[in-house]
Amino acid sequence: MIYQDSKNFVFDLFQKIQKDAATTISDEEKMQLEAIYKRINFKDFERCNCKNLYQDLVVSLCLFFKQNAAFPKPRRWSMQRGAIISCPVVAAGVATANNLTDEAAEWIKANEPKFFKTFIFENPYYEPDEDEITTDADDSAEETTPKKVGRPKKN
Repeated sequence: MIYQDSKNFVFDLFQKIQKDAATTISDEEKMQLEAIYKRINFKDFERCNCKNLYQDLVVSLCLFFKQNAAFPKPRRWSMQRGAIISCPVVAAGVATANNLTDEAAEWIKANEPKFFKTFIFENPYYEPDEDEITTDADDSAEETTPKKVGRPKKN
């Protein structure tokens, strides 16, 4: 589902809920809402026993669509909530769970490995863009120079 389709779906559902608060959300609509939530937050939707769970989800998704013009770019690295690491690559100079970029994570990995191992982990929901996917054929093309084979030199 692309951004505009998702936005239209959520706002239509919001209008439906505004007209009749007792309206029920179908199982198909719930699945679509959960998929949109996962696309935005990079994690599964956690259900609870709240009576208005999906109505609350519709409202929070409406707020997201009003504040953002596109889906967030999937990130390879995630950071523990509450952790703060000094990082010159990030605009504010401090990396947090909200502003961590893949570039900042790579910088921290290279320059602050102890912090990287402690606070940063690979995002389990990361799916690389088609541009980032490489195949074995691409890797073999880089290796065009034959390697020398023979006896090792004596010292």
